Amino acid sequence: MSKASNHRTSICIAIFLIAGSGKVSAQINNIYGSGNEVLRVSKYAEVVGSPYLYPDLRNGIIQDRTGKETAGIQLRYDTYSDLIEISMAGATMVADPSMTIKFTILPKASDSRRIFRNGFVDIIGGTQLTYYEILLDTGSVKFLKKTKTIMSEEGAGYGGSGKLTRFSSIEKYYLMVGNNVPVGVKLNRKSFVKESNLDARKMEDYLNRSENRLKTESDFINLLKFCAAEN
Repeated sequence: MSKASNHRTSICIAIFLIAGSGKVSAQINNIYGSGNEVLRVSKYAEVVGSPYLYPDLRNGIIQDRTGKETAGIQLRYDTYSDLIEISMAGATMVADPSMTIKFTILPKASDSRRIFRNGFVDIIGGTQLTYYEILLDTGSVKFLKKTKTIMSEEGAGYGGSGKLTRFSSIEKYYLMVGNNVPVGVKLNRKSFVKESNLDARKMEDYLNRSENRLKTESDFINLLKFCAAEN
């Protein structure tokens, strides 16, 4: 078997069509077949906005539950269904989250590498199969982000008829320190001080420095790196 055939076979093993999922099939038209057959996609045609993290396909890496990684994948993350769409040889497939436990979206232009993983079982509102973006993982501290797109209806406005269905996104953050259960945090100083199990002395030392302001994701990541560092 050729190297190209082996590469394609490894992808097919890791991916199969989730045609039986009611949540997915309710949003996808013209599904046929089962198993590893092609998924013909016509999604969200009547919905304003986009559920995708990036509207275009991005180069990425997927990892299956055995730890095996496959690079050179063209993928797109649907944050409404919380599923990964993968393009291969002109066909679109949906990766089974019980098989694809981790994926990485590689940088494009000014974007940065973004890593997502499931398997966090103790987060309220999530399941074993829910994907979270890993903003930081030092081993002792994990900082997670969940971007979730919701679908809502609203009036069509003056002169319009019926209702519009629209996508909108929300972001939530979770912090896991040591073996503690992940806790939800907000990107503000009060929430981090109250909710986290960080080293209180280190946190106070960091926050007392006037140049250390907590406003952006990067600011909080730097705080966590400081608190997780060895003395």
